[in-house]
Amino acid sequence: MDENGSKRMMTDRHAADWYGRCIDEPLRDIVRLLRDNGVNTECSCAHENPMWIQCHYIPGSEDVYNIHQLLWSYFSEHHLPVTFTIKVTHEVKDGYTTLGSLEIRIPRKSVSEDLEFFVQRRKYYMDQVYHLDDTIKSIKKC
Repeated sequence: MDENGSKRMMTDRHAADWYGRCIDEPLRDIVRLLRDNGVNTECSCAHENPMWIQCHYIPGSEDVYNIHQLLWSYFSEHHLPVTFTIKVTHEVKDGYTTLGSLEIRIPRKSVSEDLEFFVQRRKYYMDQVYHLDDTIKSIKKC
């Protein structure tokens, strides 16, 4: 709430700051993708192997299918191995659903190695297109 007591909409800049502060780098883009597509992420951890994202799950919904499609597209577009696990917990007690949770597990090592390869490949491309290597050598000679 602001000083007038009214609720304020989260601006794009504020949201970007929140993602930067609260979500670990290897998962930041994936969490943003899930949230932008209506998936309520609850928590995540990129320090463990495998990395994980916990989401709210509504039994009977198409959440698993939608998340699968989002992740498959994301990994494919970023040229990463399409490797992940979706675990659904559906707990029923006395005929009532007491827990609906969904957990996405992504192997840390494969994503980290592929991201490093992508960074090196991009640097190589930039050097080839803009001849940065030659420019840096000429600057060092001065």
